[in-house]
Amino acid sequence: MARLATCFVYGSLMSAEVLHELLGRVPVMRAAVLKGFRRHALFARNYPGIVPDAQASVHGQVLFALQPKETQLLDLFEDEYTKEAVQVAVEGESAPLDTNVYVYARGHEVALLGDWDYAQWRREHLQGFLASTREFAAQHR
Repeated sequence: MARLATCFVYGSLMSAEVLHELLGRVPVMRAAVLKGFRRHALFARNYPGIVPDAQASVHGQVLFALQPKETQLLDLFEDEYTKEAVQVAVEGESAPLDTNVYVYARGHEVALLGDWDYAQWRREHLQGFLASTREFAAQHR
């Protein structure tokens, strides 16, 4: 039996609606914090990226019980990112969790702007992002 995976998410993938469009379901999610990275808005993109920053931390969610096919789909979806092994502090847990995160890999090509705001993204970009995610999923599922 294949081992189920986890993944720390910090941007559009925190949205249950986006996850449902992409994976066909919403995995169990728990709030978590990743230290040593900073989340940025990206120039001409409607999603964020994280880059290493020893003085910063990122609040997000851990997705649990991801099937191998779902992790492959996430890898395709996050094509501007590299998957890295990290440890996160999961809310309510005393021990850190070993998981993966997608780190923005094109910082030299795209300007990193200020902090990215999830609530603002939901208000201004969620509906358009859902449409593009639906298109992507139809081509790759």
